[in-house]
Amino acid sequence: MIYLANDIPAPSAFKVNADPDTLTYNEAMADPDRDRWLESMLVEITSLESKEAWDEVFTDDARTRILPGTWVFRRKRNPDGMITKFKARYCVRGDLQEDDSPTYAPVVAWSSVRIFLVLTMTMGWYTCSIDFSNAFVQAVLEEPIWIHLPRGFLSGLSRLSGGARTCLRLKKSLYGTKFAPRLWYQHLFRTLVDDLGFCQSDHDSCLLTKKDMILVVFVDDAGIGSKRKEDADNLVQQLVDRGFELTREGTFTEFLGIKFDKDESAGTITLTQQGLIQKIVDTTGMQDCNPNWTPASPMALGSDPDGETMREEWLYSSIVGMLLYLSTNTRPDIAFAVSQVARFNHSPKQSHAKAVKMIVRYLFRTADKGTIVKTTSKLELDCYVDADLLA
Repeated sequence: MIYLANDIPAPSAFKVNADPDTLTYNEAMADPDRDRWLESMLVEITSLESKEAWDEVFTDDARTRILPGTWVFRRKRNPDGMITKFKARYCVRGDLQEDDSPTYAPVVAWSSVRIFLVLTMTMGWYTCSIDFSNAFVQAVLEEPIWIHLPRGFLSGLSRLSGGARTCLRLKKSLYGTKFAPRLWYQHLFRTLVDDLGFCQSDHDSCLLTKKDMILVVFVDDAGIGSKRKEDADNLVQQLVDRGFELTREGTFTEFLGIKFDKDESAGTITLTQQGLIQKIVDTTGMQDCNPNWTPASPMALGSDPDGETMREEWLYSSIVGMLLYLSTNTRPDIAFAVSQVARFNHSPKQSHAKAVKMIVRYLFRTADKGTIVKTTSKLELDCYVDADLLA
């Protein structure tokens, strides 16, 4: 058993991450919430050891390269931006594994999630969401992997054996290993399809159906829709009985940072991401900006080869990435403006940063707005095409 060191020093200098909610080891150890991060590290290692994720062995026993690992710390927030958890995750440097076997693992498309929302609301079905705890670790490795001890932890075996060097032999699929997503996908879907009788959609393998039930899965998050609450209860219990560790999180009102506000009387669902918008505003330091009514200038945004180099302190590609996630899920009104700034991630000029800030000022004014999905009383598909297609 490994244990947390008592005298972890605070680093004196390090490069600050562009995302204030995602921290490196050095950032976490120098953060005002250092004690919360240390607690989360202990929770992570205790959880992994309780699942028998590894055996501590002497380094001479390793039959392959001993891989390094890295800590990833993240403040988890709900869609409104409130901090719900301080999460520490120990990840293996899977990029150093020398194996070319397939690694692909699918996730549900957002179009399928919207179909799930419309169908369950139209038919008046019960919904709930579940979160699989330490999902990747629930899948067994086909071959063992040897890794170094996590930074900040000391070896219990070394202390007992007079200081001999030790490492960890992985038995479970730890985060960061090259095949972890695929092994988890195969482990979960083997149970859902082969054991529990779900059928995968031909168009989206992570959209599953069964009599009076529908399921959407995005890695370790899933939404359940069922005609009767008892059916969802039975599914959760069946997964638990088969050894899956999960948390049931109540009605399906949020998913991957997106909040669903249902208005039963109007038959509408409003999808919003106020927490992500607030994060964008905070990261760019625009809390006191002048709000905009439009997200872009009427003039097209060019490459500006002779323009001034961007001088903002925030990372351009990181903010554009957040804007892309926003525009493709709940805010199609900024899609064109975001597509323009996304073309200049490689070497942005100050004019491009100004265009990004214009989008942020518009979002600041319209943070509570989102996509409205309206259902009807009938399960019919309305299709609208361009007039040219009728010729």
